[in-house]
Amino acid sequence: MGLLASVFRIFRKPLIVKPSTAEDITLACVYLHNFFRRNSAAKQLRSPPETLDFENTDDDTAIEGEWRREIQNDSGMVKTS
Repeated sequence: MGLLASVFRIFRKPLIVKPSTAEDITLACVYLHNFFRRNSAAKQLRSPPETLDFENTDDDTAIEGEWRREIQNDSGMVKTS
């Protein structure tokens, strides 16, 4: 969910809604995320190359994307008790 939280800021704090509403919100964001990833024009705007993780094939190292730095101190999507 970290990647979703970096794009859809609603996930940066706990959702205080009915479970069915939380499910609807989550599904809508997943559908939008998939649309943005498949549509080339939207992909350029919503996911520039440095946003996502990628592998450096020269030395097989993973390079973390910007989304990881954006969500480091978020309290959303944290399981309580």
